[in-house]
Amino acid sequence: KNYNSKKETLSKLENKIKLIKKEIDNTKNLINQQEKEHQKLLGQQQEIVLQLNDLRNERAGILAFDISIDQKRKELSLKRDVLEEKQKATKKQLEDKISIKNQKETLLDKLQKEIDILKTEIAKQQQTLTEQLKGSKFESMQAVRLALLPPETKEQYQKIKKYINNRNIQITTLKKEVQQSVNQHLAEKSFDIGETDNLAKLQSLETSREALVSETGEIREKFRKDAEIRARNKDITKQIDAQKKVYNLWQELYKIIGGSQHAFNVYVQRLTLKQLLDLANIHLYRLNKRYSLKLPETYKTKEELNFYLVDHYQTGQMRLVETSSGGEKFIISLALALGLSDLASKNVRIDSLFIDEGFGTLDSNTLETVISTLETLQSQGKMIGIISHVEALKERIPRQIQVIKKSNGISKVEIV
Repeated sequence: KNYNSKKETLSKLENKIKLIKKEIDNTKNLINQQEKEHQKLLGQQQEIVLQLNDLRNERAGILAFDISIDQKRKELSLKRDVLEEKQKATKKQLEDKISIKNQKETLLDKLQKEIDILKTEIAKQQQTLTEQLKGSKFESMQAVRLALLPPETKEQYQKIKKYINNRNIQITTLKKEVQQSVNQHLAEKSFDIGETDNLAKLQSLETSREALVSETGEIREKFRKDAEIRARNKDITKQIDAQKKVYNLWQELYKIIGGSQHAFNVYVQRLTLKQLLDLANIHLYRLNKRYSLKLPETYKTKEELNFYLVDHYQTGQMRLVETSSGGEKFIISLALALGLSDLASKNVRIDSLFIDEGFGTLDSNTLETVISTLETLQSQGKMIGIISHVEALKERIPRQIQVIKKSNGISKVEIV
């Protein structure tokens, strides 16, 4: 009886074990399904986080977080009022222009009538000209035009005529001056000077005249040689004139950019540095809204590439970057590195960023902002490498290469 009882108990236990094993198998299957579901939910969570970041960036692009909807609505309302005022002013200008247009159309009609009258007058003059041509030696108006001088010859004759008129005026003036001089000499003439003195004076004047004639001949010869040289070097002179224009252009540019040997290099470097600071300020605004970087408009020699740190919490006061604290310098360096990455990404793709130390000088809020920024960069496909001894970073970095010190100066490397 005891045996049968034990056997029956054993049979129940075996059945119960089978049932428990079945439940265990079912539980394992359920755990596997839940694990798959968990992995799927984790993937969905990452996608949602990425979508959330994209939506935040899109939201920030549409409207900054520090500007409320009411503020933006008020701003747009003010802009709408301004545009309505502009529309009214434009409408008034349009009405004025329409009025001016009507006046001009009236004037155009009046001018058209005057043109018709002039056409009638021209027809009469044409008829008169035709009748006059019949009584002249010209057969047609074309023959009259052919008889006219070419524009070049006419211009040449006009120049000669103008030259003759000018010479006549000069001769008339000289004639008057000579006559006045003769009258003056006649009034002042004296017979105290003897014939010998006059002959000596005449001889001296003849010698001076011969010297002047000889000098005039030499000058004319120099002018003749100069004309020959100019004619011979006419093409070279044109090239020199063309090169002078190019030289003057570069000379003006040289003066504008500073007028020194390295002015152009400094000018290009300052343009590139300004672009780098603009890109770095975007990242610096995300890291710390208090500061921004600025390149001064004026500078001294050897200080062309210095830039300043603007403190917006201190009424925009500017100071040298060297006066910043360690944490501020680290944030500025990180912003510049990210800006340099954006600047280089136009021609070269930079997929990695390594940061060696610097986190120990940051407070908790700034450290959190920096890490969030680096995580955002990682989510965008960049590989971020951090070398640090800060313990707080261990909890935030999922993949780590740890260097563990052992005895006798030996270290061990582990990938966690």
